[in-house]
Amino acid sequence: MEKVMIAKEEAVALESALEIGGGNKANVVQWHANDLWEGDQAELIGMYLNTLCTALYVGYEIEPGPEEKVLEYYQKNPDIVTGK
Repeated sequence: MEKVMIAKEEAVALESALEIGGGNKANVVQWHANDLWEGDQAELIGMYLNTLCTALYVGYEIEPGPEEKVLEYYQKNPDIVTGK
């Protein structure tokens, strides 16, 4: 199984949920299944349960945001910047 890609805000919310749960992943899954998110964890509301479980037990990578995508594009296409 591979790591999942999640947004930076979701990663922050997931780490917050783990911290509140004392690092107990099962608690986080139970809270998610019962839709008990609020405050700092509200970003998790729209996440699919299987994505949450994979992020907790396999791992996750943070999706690049719009700024990172633009930077990566221009780094891969330097002729656009220099006009050559």
